[in-house]
Amino acid sequence: LGKRDNAASLQGDATEALVRWLPPGSLEAIYINHPEPPQQAALSASASASVAVEAESLSDTSEAKHMLNERLFAAAAISLQPGGTLTIVTDSAFYADLLLDSLRAHTTFEPAT
Repeated sequence: LGKRDNAASLQGDATEALVRWLPPGSLEAIYINHPEPPQQAALSASASASVAVEAESLSDTSEAKHMLNERLFAAAAISLQPGGTLTIVTDSAFYADLLLDSLRAHTTFEPAT
């Protein structure tokens, strides 16, 4: 971070941090790097339970636990300044498509130009 005194890194529930600790409109940008895709969480859970997961069940993420959900997007929208940016980096094409659909449904966010 060099000489920056206005940056922070968080490990934990980002939604709680945005809601409890940051005033509305206080962030210029939010960066989320490589969140765990829901199908990876589903596979991890099934492996520990020794249960096979079928590929088609991965497309239904309503039961798969993942941190990037409507609650987080709503908190991010409130925490960002007007014109602020939400940047999400993932190497999962499946998750990228899911996130794009979710963000398109959340009318507060606009695609980057």
